[in-house]
Amino acid sequence: MKKLLKRLRLIADWFSDNFRIRWWNLVFMYAIFIIIVQSMPSPPSPEVLLTGFVWPNWLKHILLYFGFSFVLGIALRHSDVSYFRSNCYLWAVVFAVLFAVFDEFYQLYIPQRTSDVFDVLADSVGIVLAQ
Repeated sequence: MKKLLKRLRLIADWFSDNFRIRWWNLVFMYAIFIIIVQSMPSPPSPEVLLTGFVWPNWLKHILLYFGFSFVLGIALRHSDVSYFRSNCYLWAVVFAVLFAVFDEFYQLYIPQRTSDVFDVLADSVGIVLAQ
């Protein structure tokens, strides 16, 4: 019976670790997706194909960073570090806003792209709404 409980505990730990790793992988893939899209001189607009109209730029920023902040918050909630776990919403906002500022700074060096404080503001709205 003790061996069975020990094996079940090992299996539960394995699933718990994989759950945590899955969310962090999703955070990193989302961040890479944002960087790739923002690296394009003229990013594609798939919303025209899907909805038939062009979405405002601020709405795209809100939706993009809403998803990023949501995934980041879940990953921090399941973090190994207890301080991040207990303040996961605060740290998700801080890290996501810093990433948004980095993203806008990065766009200064991309041809045909501009950096705007209002984009960071729209990103921040999406970040806070997700938390």
